[in-house]
Amino acid sequence: MKRFRILLNSLTGSLIFFALSIGIWGCNSANALKPTVLQCEYQTGPIGLEVASPRFGWQLSDPQFIRGQRQTAYHVLVASRKELLSDAKADVWNSGKVLSEQSFLVQYEGKPLTSSHEYFWKVQIYNKDGKPSPWSEPQRFVTGVLDSLEWTKAQWIRHPSANRKSHIWFRKDFALDAKPSQAVVAHVASLGHHELYVNGVKADDRVLAPALTDFQKRLFYVSYDISKLLRKGKNVVAVWFASGWASYDCFKMEPCLKVIVDGGIQTINTDNSWRCAESNSTDNVEIFRFGNNGGETVDARTANPAWNTADFDDSGWAQSATTACNVELVAHDIESSRIIETIPAQKITNIGNGKIKIDFGKNFSGWLNIKFHGLAEGDRITIGSADDAESDCDFNMRNFFISAGKDGEAFQNRFNYTAGRYATLEISKSLKNKDIKIEIEKALYGILDEPASTVDATEAVKKLIEEGASKIAVKEITKAVGDPKYGFVKTLEIKYKMDGKPQTVSAKDGGTIAFSYDEWGTMPRLEDCTALAVSTDLRQTGHFRSSNELFNRIYETDLWTLLANTQEGYTSDCPHRERCGYGEVATATSWGLGLPNYDAGAFYRNVVRNWRDVQIDDGWGRHTAPQPNDAHWGGAMWSSAGMNVAQHHYEHYGDRKIIETIYPTAKRWLEFLHANSREGLLCQYHTHNNGHFLGDWLAPGSRNEFGTSPEAQYFNNCVYAMNLETMIEFSKILDIQNDAETYSARLDSLRPAIHARFYRPDSAFYCTGTQVQNAFALLVGVTPESERARVEATLINDMNGAHPYFDMGSSGLVPLLKFLVAHSEYAETAARILNRTEYPGYGYIIDKGENTWTEDWKIEVPSKIHTCYTGIAGWFVKGLCGIQPDAEHPGYRSFFIKPFVIPDLEFAEAAVQSPYGNIKCRWEHRGEAVALFVTVPPGSETTVFVPTTQTAVIRESGKSPEEAEGVSFVGVQEGSSVYKVISGQYKFEF
Repeated sequence: MKRFRILLNSLTGSLIFFALSIGIWGCNSANALKPTVLQCEYQTGPIGLEVASPRFGWQLSDPQFIRGQRQTAYHVLVASRKELLSDAKADVWNSGKVLSEQSFLVQYEGKPLTSSHEYFWKVQIYNKDGKPSPWSEPQRFVTGVLDSLEWTKAQWIRHPSANRKSHIWFRKDFALDAKPSQAVVAHVASLGHHELYVNGVKADDRVLAPALTDFQKRLFYVSYDISKLLRKGKNVVAVWFASGWASYDCFKMEPCLKVIVDGGIQTINTDNSWRCAESNSTDNVEIFRFGNNGGETVDARTANPAWNTADFDDSGWAQSATTACNVELVAHDIESSRIIETIPAQKITNIGNGKIKIDFGKNFSGWLNIKFHGLAEGDRITIGSADDAESDCDFNMRNFFISAGKDGEAFQNRFNYTAGRYATLEISKSLKNKDIKIEIEKALYGILDEPASTVDATEAVKKLIEEGASKIAVKEITKAVGDPKYGFVKTLEIKYKMDGKPQTVSAKDGGTIAFSYDEWGTMPRLEDCTALAVSTDLRQTGHFRSSNELFNRIYETDLWTLLANTQEGYTSDCPHRERCGYGEVATATSWGLGLPNYDAGAFYRNVVRNWRDVQIDDGWGRHTAPQPNDAHWGGAMWSSAGMNVAQHHYEHYGDRKIIETIYPTAKRWLEFLHANSREGLLCQYHTHNNGHFLGDWLAPGSRNEFGTSPEAQYFNNCVYAMNLETMIEFSKILDIQNDAETYSARLDSLRPAIHARFYRPDSAFYCTGTQVQNAFALLVGVTPESERARVEATLINDMNGAHPYFDMGSSGLVPLLKFLVAHSEYAETAARILNRTEYPGYGYIIDKGENTWTEDWKIEVPSKIHTCYTGIAGWFVKGLCGIQPDAEHPGYRSFFIKPFVIPDLEFAEAAVQSPYGNIKCRWEHRGEAVALFVTVPPGSETTVFVPTTQTAVIRESGKSPEEAEGVSFVGVQEGSSVYKVISGQYKFEF
């Protein structure tokens, strides 16, 4: 019965999965081949496109799955107004019919584009028989600032006197004779975070804008189409601004703002005519630093909802001060941060001492939205966040809310974010010290002839408390002490009893004295408490599902951990303690998570640029990006992240520009490594810091490989070999033959040197024989062919024997998993490991109740939202379901299907969206037989490895493969029967 239930669930899931992702198997529609998913420079409908000659792309939809279907020609129209596309006039570019199969990175060749202008485009394609499709639905793009000199029209502005902790309101009034009939674009550059409002309405739904870059090299400006928000008559453009990352130790730059509004109306630029004021919120740390990312303070008493409306009187506000800012402005050409999920509270517990704890049921990174009832004006709520049930607050992630005494008022973050599963709220009822001070002075006036050391003012203070804070359950005041100096009270300390328990509060110089008590009165209800998960808004395009629920949970946890650490255009190690973009994380997540599962071309293009930006002059690559911090720990796997990510991007999209972007950086990096090589091997560089030459990090048992160890030297030399392999590939792609020869010669020398120094022939392993060490040598060709079988046997024996788990850390993940994905013969070993719930392993972390990966394989660690082990999703998609790019034909025009058919699984299925459409693979057991379903997008082809050598038993859609349309037999390889197939849907049975 159990097996039947699993099979039934798998079949039901299969129907749902295929209906959602690529359609039910077989013919289901008579619609013709047509272009869909129109994009421009990896973006859908971009606003602020800063490319003079952008590249277009579209995918081909063929609901009939006709075998061999492909595009034979295209016709692109670009117009300045949408109605011109309807008439097919195309006043900007008419490509005419172009005989080409190219449907991605198609170069614009029309008239010069104009800044801050809206354009519309559509495409028609011709199928394999030369028949035209219907025209696509129109898409648009809006240009950014195409000439950097245009920025000189605006000035950088700041508040003339506010502390950098303050969040600032800026605004500018203007009048229009008529509502605009064309696009009006606001370009906002902020050295800090901002929100743009027009006539009281937020311009769009992005948050934490702009995404983070290395401000010393470049700063994103964000473009907004504000046309629909403008009106005839009086208007206002308003910006809510916070210093954000400008205040961090790695930057320490002056927070400032620059705005250009353009597009056929009067041009509006920032200058000292803009009015500004301090808002009702502030940062609550002075300078952000390691372990202290703080939070926000929101004072509802000084809120003014009308501050950004046209009728608001800002005559009492200050004039903005102009300032200088030497930073390069570039268009915000990646996905923005947005609220990606609303998470309702699951449980609220009153834990006493004026505290309540809210459990949201799972870890997240983002904002809190908490509504309050029954508070009095001045009541203060402290809101701490933590990822464990015992802590009130982790890493100073502490927010504050001060009530205005209005029922239903709410706290919500705006310019910072928090992380964890729990929020602890502590209430303090408050008296204004200023009032107490006046009354004490009246009580003491005439008594003090000269300064006294202490004065007993118990009765006066007790009377004040009774009159001004009658809700406070103060049973007895034992002593109130004033320290008068020159006739007035300088400090005040009150000792009192609350429910029989001694308490003490004090204040200085007009501060606030807070009285805590156990009764909240009206606690927030479940429906009042919501978490808003915030992440870079990457569209998920890949999927995985299997009959093993633990596998499914590991996959989903991997994806959620990525999103929980990707808030501002980069992926961090953790969202609470450090928030730094470490390099080994970028390498692992791009390979195993981002590119197989998300529409992430623009995102990882920017990641590569971030790593280019943080390189120093001698060629050494820092360990984090975009934060330019020399102190962070790492090693060669960290510093080479830019070229590693570029390689993964190129495999997925086939875009030469990503290689051109990183090539000079990669070349300087390899020259740095070459200069630090002695006797054929890379030596420890930056020897003053033992953390700058790390090997594998946080392997099971909290094992770390520090710079002075042989393990670290071995690991970094393998990374060097990997980098040389990548650079040889890059040199050939760019046709730089001299470089290819240089790096080939260095690699030919390095491989045998590593083998000679670190191989243990008596034991058939490298260095100390860990799984990562052996897999790395095999992966990068260090192991001679004569020794490969022995080393592989040592590796797999270790995984089946002494260490029946993935014995890897954060930097060792990629070499181990890449090796396992490339070797189907070890699939059952890997699957067995992933099915474990014992320490150490992914299943162990999930079994202990976590829904994000922890910093260590053990879960008793300070950080439970960490990217140390992200990337395992790649094994499910690329290994178990076998969807793999072809390095010889990048961009998935040609690719591999090499599934691992595991006996213990009823089925497994995955989808990857290539630049040409959805790739799909599903296999399932049907009694003693296996069915393998494959979908190949129009214009693509794949090599399918059917996992059996008995070719005679194979059927494709009921026929022998020799008789099947679009199927060509290649031969028997790696224990599989190999077939080349063209676009369409296929069902292999064996």
